[in-house]
Amino acid sequence: MLSAACAAGVAVAFAAPIGGVLFSLEEVSYYFPPKTMWRAFFCAVTAAMTLKVSHSRRYLMKFLNPNGSGKIVLFEVSYQKGDWHSTELIIFIFLGISMGIYGALFCKLNILWSRTFRQLRLMKTYPVLEVVMVVLVTAVVAYYNPYTKLAGTRVVADLLSECTEKDVFDGVCPRTADEIPELLRLMMFAIIVKIGL
Repeated sequence: MLSAACAAGVAVAFAAPIGGVLFSLEEVSYYFPPKTMWRAFFCAVTAAMTLKVSHSRRYLMKFLNPNGSGKIVLFEVSYQKGDWHSTELIIFIFLGISMGIYGALFCKLNILWSRTFRQLRLMKTYPVLEVVMVVLVTAVVAYYNPYTKLAGTRVVADLLSECTEKDVFDGVCPRTADEIPELLRLMMFAIIVKIGL
């Protein structure tokens, strides 16, 4: 049941039933027999098709709108200006390598945090104190930057969508070239804060 539910959740979030099954296989299950795979795939396809049908029917869309955006998937992006350029592959390769290193470093730091900070007597006695500390640090550090205040899904959607002249300025699309340095400074600070948090 857990494998099928996980596959359905990923299938609905990204409109990718096969990706949902693969995610469930990799992350949720330690034992994944073929019959479980087919059941998870059927559940993921059913969930994705239900969401697709609900968005084609206006009266159902009010009730089945998990993202609050009216779109089928969480990170739906459409480009109107043409294909990607081969020079963009360099950026994708850099992102893949750097995020792989960041993921490995994150795992190491998480283990270190668990072995040191969580072993303190105060943390063992009052485990809620860790949550309160994280919330306070996050609130203080993230309050002054508009990119750290926005939800992650909104920032990703804004960064992946094209800027058009009719868009209202929301901090992602600069109106003039003079706004670009400040925009980049805020984005770099937001990246550093998000990585730190």
